[in-house]
Amino acid sequence: MAGTLLLIYTAYLIWDVLDVWMARKDDGWRRLAGVGAIVTLVFAILSAVIFAAVRLYPAKHDHAVLWWNLVLVALVYGYRVAQEKAKTRFGGLPPTSSPGL
Repeated sequence: MAGTLLLIYTAYLIWDVLDVWMARKDDGWRRLAGVGAIVTLVFAILSAVIFAAVRLYPAKHDHAVLWWNLVLVALVYGYRVAQEKAKTRFGGLPPTSSPGL
């Protein structure tokens, strides 16, 4: 699961870099794309660290596997929340009324 998440964040990062490049002539879009790319970069790095930790310290018990999976699920949820918060605070988007954000 950690490897899959790392692959997904890498794909998101490539997408965000392309988004920033395509938005180079529109300041509002570029600002939103840039904020999103920074959040994605941070979470891609966190995902890589977790992937390395899972590889270096494999789970020896079932409860350890559960904890690693909970960490990964929290990372995915944290990413969505961080994207929304960063774009609202730094990108100029109006706040949403989504539950949990």
